[in-house]
Formats: sequence, structure tokens, C-alpha cells
Amino acid sequence: MSQEELIEKHGLVRSTIFRLKTYAHISLRTLKNIRQPIQRHGSQSVDISKKVIGLSESDLWNPHDNAKNWILTAGKIENLRIAVRRINGIQIPAGNTFSFWKQLGNPNIGKGYVVGREVREGCILPTKAGGLCQLSNALYDAADKAGLDILERHRHTKVIKGSLAEQDRDATVKWNYVDLRFSAPFDLQIRAELTQDKLIVAIHASEERSQTEKASAIQNVDFVNDCFSCGNTACHKHPSRLAEKQKLSNTTYIVEALSPEWRHYILENIQSGDHIILPIRPLPGLRSIGTQLNVPKGVNVSYASRAGLKRKLALRKAAKAGKNYFEATLKADEAYVKSLKLPVESGHLVVSQNLLPFLQAHGSLGGRTYDVLMTRLSIELLQRKLDELKVKYPESPTLKDFRAPARIIELENLALSRANSVITPNEAIGALYGQRWKKIPWSLPKRAPVSGGRGILFPASPVGRNGAYELREILKDFDVPLFIAGNAIEEEGFLKAFGVSKFHGNWEDVKLVIFPTQVPVYPRLILEALGRGIPVIVSSDLGMETHPLLSVLSVTQIEEWRHALQVNIYQQEQNQSA
Repeated sequence: MSQEELIEKHGLVRSTIFRLKTYAHISLRTLKNIRQPIQRHGSQSVDISKKVIGLSESDLWNPHDNAKNWILTAGKIENLRIAVRRINGIQIPAGNTFSFWKQLGNPNIGKGYVVGREVREGCILPTKAGGLCQLSNALYDAADKAGLDILERHRHTKVIKGSLAEQDRDATVKWNYVDLRFSAPFDLQIRAELTQDKLIVAIHASEERSQTEKASAIQNVDFVNDCFSCGNTACHKHPSRLAEKQKLSNTTYIVEALSPEWRHYILENIQSGDHIILPIRPLPGLRSIGTQLNVPKGVNVSYASRAGLKRKLALRKAAKAGKNYFEATLKADEAYVKSLKLPVESGHLVVSQNLLPFLQAHGSLGGRTYDVLMTRLSIELLQRKLDELKVKYPESPTLKDFRAPARIIELENLALSRANSVITPNEAIGALYGQRWKKIPWSLPKRAPVSGGRGILFPASPVGRNGAYELREILKDFDVPLFIAGNAIEEEGFLKAFGVSKFHGNWEDVKLVIFPTQVPVYPRLILEALGRGIPVIVSSDLGMETHPLLSVLSVTQIEEWRHALQVNIYQQEQNQSA
């Protein structure tokens, strides 16, 4: 099509006529839908035990995009993330009709859709909610393969290279008068998801129709212009007239908490143009996660302050009320993730582990690569470890903590399996992920050395998962002061045989730190002890790397712990007497 023809087709007059026709079609279809109403179907977790009777997979990213127009594809993928949340898990009873637009609703009003790509009259145009046709294509493709009754389907007038239209397996849609509708004589459920590079739509059912394989005629590919690279600046839709700012793919860091290790990693890797989302905007004079980051110039910093503050208050309230803190954390993390708005142009994410299952559930990981800042074992492995300990210590009231619904466990496992890398200094955690482990160093604080202390510090709450039962066995018959750092306790009087005091940062009274933990935790006080020159004995389960003042023992070898404790006490007494 010549430039003159394009100017005429997409001139202001023709575009106005097209819009008026659209309004007329919308009005007519609205009246028809009122006379012949269709049900919007509810959703629930997909029953994977049911057979997949129709499956469609399509690429998210177009290899033929260029540096100028890829942002339209990025917008399309964001629109697919939003739409898939309204499609995934829906159940359609036998004989009921599925309607694409009934299920999604009007994309132009309050749904969060962004500018994507729409093919109209020979051009790819930047359009709000553009790109939803990839989802309608996939739904039609899967429904047709499943032998469902196709009640309404419209082909694209132009065939884009690489799309399902090339195989005559497409279904274009336009709110609300160009719809996709189908039904089946049996119950079915639709699964829809975005992986890093694919849109997947599957139809699950207990029954299926016998059918013969249909041959799809290969369609000729049409040449189409696009508003970002055609150079037709005379068109009123051209980006130069829309003041569209060209954007480049970047990374977004979603950090809910910030240890020194994460801070160093982020500051070493974040680049100009990247984004970082922090939970609470720092206030003058108050220490917060935001005040600890001096990001380079050009980095976009945003705050989810309202959601971050709600999360903080909810956890504080749960702790004061004595409620299950882990359960409260999961709820608060889910609410926090739902409030986030990630930049469309971010093709890569670096995310805190506790937010991972909810980012997966929300669809935010689809169409993106991502790394995970790992702080603990996966919930599944953590629960498995606690279950093993519960068998060993059935009287423990705390080993039933850290339980999550199966849905959250599945979401975290799925997201971890698709992560590019896991980032952690913890060797016990990182070793589980093989070549995907990106090891970073522990951050050892520089503190003034102390000496002359007489007590032993247990750097956490004395509960079952932290090795409280092992602690009692190790210290039996030792007459030394014991300092406890945490607030929780296994049960009242659990350590009554020892002279126990609360640790309040009185390092001058500490001569040794012992921690026979059963699960990896963040070793904040252990790192500080090493920085002050205080010897430390820990279990191999903690995941610490070697250090001259660090002894690592198996948590099951209690006599080795007692021997190491005796040797350490003797050596310190000798040093003090010298």
C-alpha cells in the first residue's frame, strides 16, 4: 500500500468515520446481548486430573519486532496478563456458552489495560487493550482442537507473520460486537497462563468428542506497516504526533526487605533506566529500607507506601494478638503484591522470595525472566523438615508452625522452577538449585572487638526449628550464663535448668555463640559476632561459609558440640589467664 493510500486510510476523517461505525455496532450488539443474555462463568483452581482435550501454545514475543516497535508487544503482553486472570480456571457447564467479551468485560473502562498493538486497515496501531486477539486466537485454536461447537468466530482481515492467522486458526475480537463464542455438551474448564515466552491455553474435561484431524490451509502473509517504524509522519496516529516516548527494556527490583547482602547486590547491578519498588517512602530522620539505598542517577524509584504500611501494621497486630505469624505474613504479602503496578517495559524482574507465589498467581511473571532473592527454604521443603522434626519431638507446640495452603506451595514451586537464577549467600539453600545458584558473599559488619565475656549467646528464639531441644542437651552440666535473643519460646519453663537472660546487645558479656538450628535462617547476630571477634559454633543446616572463628558441626552429633564447647571454654580461660 502506497504512502498516499495509507495517509488517506488513516486520515482524521476516515478514523472518525471508523469510530462512529464502531459505536453503532457496539450499540446494536449491546441491545442484542440484553435480549439474549449470556452468563459470565466463575473460576476456581484448575482440576489437572481432567484430561486436556484441546491445547494451544503461541509465542509472546515477536522475533520480527525492532527497537522502535517492541514496546507495542510489551504492552500486548501486559494486556494478556490482565485478561488471562479473567480466563484462567473458569468452568463452563454443559450446554452453556462461552463469550470472550462477557468474560473479560469492557477493556476500555477501569481494567488496567495499556497501549498495545491492533491491526487495522493495513497497519499495526498503538491501541488501548491492543493484543487481546492473541488470547482469542488461542481460545479458538484450543476449542476447535477439542471439537467444541464454535458459535461465533471472525477471521482477521490481515495475516501477521508468525501468528495463528497464518494457519487459519485465528479469531479476531473487537469490543463488543466482534466476539468469540463456543459451547460443549459436557462440562469443561479453561486453563490459561503466560510462561516467560509462551501463551498457553488448555481445555480440560472429563469427556471428549471423537473427531478427525482438520487440515489448516496456510494463509498468505500480508505486509503491514506499524506506527513506530513506517516513517509516515503525516498520519495523525504516528507516535511523533502522540508524543509517545520510546522506552527500552529494563529490570525492575521488587524488594520487600533489605539485608546488607541484598543492598550490595542491587547497588552493584542496578543500571540507569531500571526501576526499584520499595514498600514505604522514607521520612526525614527515620531509618527505613528507602534510606539505606543510594541508587545511581537515572534509576526510577517508586514506593508502594500505602500497601507497605498496611502490611507492616497487619503483621504488628498479628504478633501482638499472638496469631499465627507465618499465616499473617502470607496474607499480607498477597495483599501487597496485588497493589503493585509493574512497568510495562520491564522484561526482567529481581524479586524477594516471600512475594514470589503471589506474583505468580497475579500473572506478573508471565512474559518476563526473573531472579529470586532467596531468604529461606521453599515452603514445601521447610514444611517437610518441620514434619520430620515433629516426629522426633512430638511434644513440641511450635513445630506445627510455618504451614501454608497447598495452592501457595504449588505457586512457589512453579515460580522457582521457572526462575533464571536464585540469589543467596546461603550454601544450604543455594546448593539445592545447582547451576542456577548465583552466589553472593555474606556481609560481615565491622564492629569493635570485645573480649572477657562469660556467657553463651543463642542468637534466636529457643523453639524447635532453631534447635532448642539440641541446645538443652548441649548445655547440660555446663554452668555458664545463657543469653537468648528471640522473644518466642518452646514452652514455659523450657530452659529453667539454665541461668537464662534476655540478650539486649550486651556483646561484652558474650564469649561464644552457639546455634544448632535445624533450618536455614538469616544469621544477623552470627555475622555481627564474627565481626566482633567472638567464636561461633553452628550447624551445617544453617548454610554458613567458612570463617576462622566459625566451627560447623552436624546437628545430630551432640557429643561433638559438647566437646567443641568444652574446648572453646578452656581456650578462652587460658587466654584470659595469660
